[in-house]
Amino acid sequence: MSRRNKHLALVRRPSSVLVASTVVYGRVLVELLVVAPGLVGRMLGPALAFSAVLLTLAVAVFLRQRDSSDAEPPPRQNPARMRQALTFAALYVTILFAVAAGRDWIGEDAVFGVAFVSGLTDVDALTLSVGQLFTNGETEAATAWRAIFLATLSNLLFKTVAAAVLGSAELRRWILGAGVIALTSGSLIVAFWP
Repeated sequence: MSRRNKHLALVRRPSSVLVASTVVYGRVLVELLVVAPGLVGRMLGPALAFSAVLLTLAVAVFLRQRDSSDAEPPPRQNPARMRQALTFAALYVTILFAVAAGRDWIGEDAVFGVAFVSGLTDVDALTLSVGQLFTNGETEAATAWRAIFLATLSNLLFKTVAAAVLGSAELRRWILGAGVIALTSGSLIVAFWP
């Protein structure tokens, strides 16, 4: 098997979805260091705890599913395109507005609904928006980190469902099992972390 084919085989594994979701937490913490350094301490514990859960699941799934052979994934597009940058900027402004408007009209809990919906496709814009609100004193730390964490769970849910729908039967079986465990663990962290 060529080096390229070995790499593609790893991309097709359910463990790749879990590892990709783990990387999100590192990215979120770096973004918070830039826009809301005071929130990093609150986000660090839950992020590390959940990353440990995701990596444990990824290793367990990888070891049990080593010899699978799913169909080759479609090639990825270049992420540096101008259209994508403009889309991100528009999404960032929309989320910032939606969180502020929702908080004014519905109350502080509106941020969670916005976080869940926006997190389905993009965690970064929500992280930057909520981080900015926290820095400006417009939302509390407990609400801010939970909203960001909820967005990451929403994103994991989207990845899990997409992999299950688009992947093979074997991929579906593994990713749904691991996804349910991961999402349950993450939900418990959001609900009960001090």
